[in-house]
Amino acid sequence: MVGRSVFVLDQKGYKDAPLPLVRDILSSFSGSEVILTFAVGWLIDYLSDQPQTVRAVSQVGLTDEQIKEYLQLKERKGGRIVIERLLLRHLQDATGAKFASPFFIRSEEANKDLWIVHLSNHMTARDVMVEGHWKFKNHSLHFGTGGLEIMGFDPKQNPGDVPDFWFGDYEEAVMRDRLADDVLRRLRDSYQDGAARYLGFLADVANETPARRSDFDSVAVALVGAKELRLSDLHGQLRRSTRPGKSDVISLNPQTSFHFMNRSSGQKIG
Repeated sequence: MVGRSVFVLDQKGYKDAPLPLVRDILSSFSGSEVILTFAVGWLIDYLSDQPQTVRAVSQVGLTDEQIKEYLQLKERKGGRIVIERLLLRHLQDATGAKFASPFFIRSEEANKDLWIVHLSNHMTARDVMVEGHWKFKNHSLHFGTGGLEIMGFDPKQNPGDVPDFWFGDYEEAVMRDRLADDVLRRLRDSYQDGAARYLGFLADVANETPARRSDFDSVAVALVGAKELRLSDLHGQLRRSTRPGKSDVISLNPQTSFHFMNRSSGQKIG
């Protein structure tokens, strides 16, 4: 099937929509997206190594080793967020989705978290979904400061200290500030010569942040203007524009101080 197809799998728990089914959907329809409700709070709270629990979560595809690891993490400070991070990776691996964006809906009555997970293989579809959460501010939740460490991806950060992220105006300002430093750091640490195709870079980091393409574009423009980043075409020729195009390459300026401009001069991104 060609074209966009959105499958909403609204299950009451976490066992009515088997992950192999989601994998089949994503692999069978080229433009498919899956919006899956997942009772992450209930799963973590009631997880045990008892046979009845193992049977109940069989549709999730957790192994005995994973269950033991999660139970050990439950006893540690901040372990819950680590379990959520591992569960998200498991969902992505089990479904084969390139992009997995979880958003939390917190039940005040039950005091438990429900995930609305968007799964797709297309960057544009992922961006549209994230844009919706920014539109309806303060109704869904992520964790982190909005840089490239959302959901506890930063191993150096104490999971117990990860702040709530409510998609408000304050979070947006903090996100773009943090994102600027993280983009420079990721290019330096993870890419040869500190250079990457812009769209490839966005695809690599999309699962780690609530930032939209427009947020990355704003940050890139600011970084190029501050001479922290260089913008070139595929042949290595420097671009006059400060806004990256689809086939452009971003790279660290060899003379960069690695201290982003708004931290030293008070300028604002966006």
